[in-house]
Amino acid sequence: MRKYSKGLILTLCLTSMLLPFIPRTVNAQDEIPIFVVGACGARPIANWDPTCFVTSTGDYYMFSAIEALFSPRDGWNGDYSEFDPVLATSWEFEDRPDEMNMAGFMSYAGIKSMEITLRPDVKFHDGSDWNATVCKWNIDRVMRITGNISGILPSSIPQSLISVRTTWWLKVDDWADYETDGWNVTQFSGVPSTYAEFGASGDYVSRFPRIAGVTITDNIQSGGKVNISFNDWRTGPGYLSGAVGLRMISMEAYKANEDTIMEGYETGHLIGTGPYEFVGHNLGSGIGTMTRFDDWWNATDSQAEGWHMIPYVALATFAHSEDGYQARSTAIVAGEIDWAYDRAWEPLNYEDMITAPDIRYIPMGLENYGENVILNCINETFMKTYFDDFNIPMTSIYPGLQWPFKISGIMNPDGTINAQGVNRAFRKAISYAFDYDTYVTVAFDDRVERGGGLLPKNNVYYNSSIPLAYHDLDIARQALLDDLFWGPICADRNLDLSNSTPEWNYIADNNPIYKMDYSYDDAHLETKNLMTTSLRDIGCGITLTKNDPDTYTSMTGGSWSFPWFTCDGFAIKWYYTRVNVLAYIQAYYKGNNLADNQFFPYTGFMNMGFNYNTTCDELIAQMWFQTSTARQDSYNKLCDWAQNYQYPQIYLANDLIGHAVDKNWDYSWYWGFMHYELIKYAPSEREKALIPGYSVSIVLPAALIAILGIGYTIIRKKKHMLK
Repeated sequence: MRKYSKGLILTLCLTSMLLPFIPRTVNAQDEIPIFVVGACGARPIANWDPTCFVTSTGDYYMFSAIEALFSPRDGWNGDYSEFDPVLATSWEFEDRPDEMNMAGFMSYAGIKSMEITLRPDVKFHDGSDWNATVCKWNIDRVMRITGNISGILPSSIPQSLISVRTTWWLKVDDWADYETDGWNVTQFSGVPSTYAEFGASGDYVSRFPRIAGVTITDNIQSGGKVNISFNDWRTGPGYLSGAVGLRMISMEAYKANEDTIMEGYETGHLIGTGPYEFVGHNLGSGIGTMTRFDDWWNATDSQAEGWHMIPYVALATFAHSEDGYQARSTAIVAGEIDWAYDRAWEPLNYEDMITAPDIRYIPMGLENYGENVILNCINETFMKTYFDDFNIPMTSIYPGLQWPFKISGIMNPDGTINAQGVNRAFRKAISYAFDYDTYVTVAFDDRVERGGGLLPKNNVYYNSSIPLAYHDLDIARQALLDDLFWGPICADRNLDLSNSTPEWNYIADNNPIYKMDYSYDDAHLETKNLMTTSLRDIGCGITLTKNDPDTYTSMTGGSWSFPWFTCDGFAIKWYYTRVNVLAYIQAYYKGNNLADNQFFPYTGFMNMGFNYNTTCDELIAQMWFQTSTARQDSYNKLCDWAQNYQYPQIYLANDLIGHAVDKNWDYSWYWGFMHYELIKYAPSEREKALIPGYSVSIVLPAALIAILGIGYTIIRKKKHMLK
């Protein structure tokens, strides 16, 4: 029998008797109970609107409510022609000609436009039709709002909108050096074919729109055709997919919001074409519901195969804290929820899952998030010269550069900046001194796998033949001994390769070669502890600074109080996708030239490795314009440069992920997670109804009320926000 607490059963019974309706007389054995999902997520509930989207537990609603033109299935290889059709049935590309660019190399594989045939006989949740007019309205709306074309955005623009608009409006200066005869980004700015120049306040660089325009080529009531043209070189189709891009909402329902963003998950939102309709979410209780959309365009075919049968889905949100993670694990074992994802943002207690008799745990391989220790490479950059050698007051060059340096305490009263950093030899030494085996097997009990380096092992361009630092104290110590700076310091302490580890430890404890300034938070205690012991093995100490992650909850916003330049290293979990990793690499690694008037905090400040390096920049730039074969060669060079020369970070591990599901349910992973149309109720003999004799119409509200007592609204401390 499934395990239910006496309190849960009592609450279900009492609330069902008190609810103001007359129960239907049915055989509950034939009913499909409510499917209850448990979530923690990166944020409790954030924004679903494509113009200000922020990933959160709200994604558990969005993926089943709002659909895109096409979407990648699980295991997609990155080929746009291999997208699966959703609201589009087919499409054809108009390619750009291969051309020599101004940087002196050939640009290949460009995509100029797409002719898209839209799926007919599709209804939105409000009964309105899906057609070419609605498709164009959705795309126009995103470009109008993110570009502030109407000019009516408020002066205080949400950070979420600022983050999204950088996706849809590209910096001219970032791409001008790679123009061709037929692709002239400097001409797009100010005179695009459809959309006005980027004008939202808070960004003072010239931009051009990623999408050039949408033309309706077949205007009918249901379905039709559109032609979408692009201003970027080749990536436009990806931003129209369900993976990272634009999902379609009802024009009829939201026409009043053509120029305004929509925030939150109140009732009346998420009106799309998806298999489930959003009912509402109560922020106080942390509970929300969805109902099956019976007019979904794929309902008949799906239901013929036994899918899309669940009438109701409930989402129960747990605290984003250690207590919340354990509460969610306890709840699924107890039978109070039916499904839970196990990933970096919302981990389950793995031992509980694999030992629970009524739970099936399905491993899903490596998480895209992986923990690395970022090392401050400022010593090898022009910034070190400006900051320390010239000691130039940065505010005299950029009067507006009060933010974020003043806040973070980096800037001195006279406008100069104190820049910390460790040189390349030290970065190599600690990369080889770190005890990776202990990290994987002891600190994380084999629930992580050693990372692949610059690229995760599940990335399509990962090359296992490129060396990666491993635990070898001889290599680590030799890196210090051979260095012009560290060698004499080691000699002064009579250290060489003949010294034993206890002798290196003694130096670390009594007369350290160096004391590394290391910042940490409670989300990365295991790494901090191993950094301490690994540094001792190369004769170094550590100076620890504990930071409160509540002060830097976002890599693209927040108060920016993290000491970016005043520490030598810190651990973070950052995101690399399995396929489209290049944008993340550019954000993390690509530098800027001070003379370009593109100094941080605009883009360079996101460079967490501080690798302002021409070699790196050129390799990244070329990859945007290469064929897949040439791109593989560039990735190989970039990985080798980072992993065996620059050592910008200690590449630790990626989490092993999976999901746990009650054995009464079957689940397909075809689209990834959070697609409730791909769930089947398949009860075993141990249980066929939640409360025999009661119908779903009773169980649904009763279950929701019962969930309120499980403790999902624990006051939380956001320990893992900087992952």
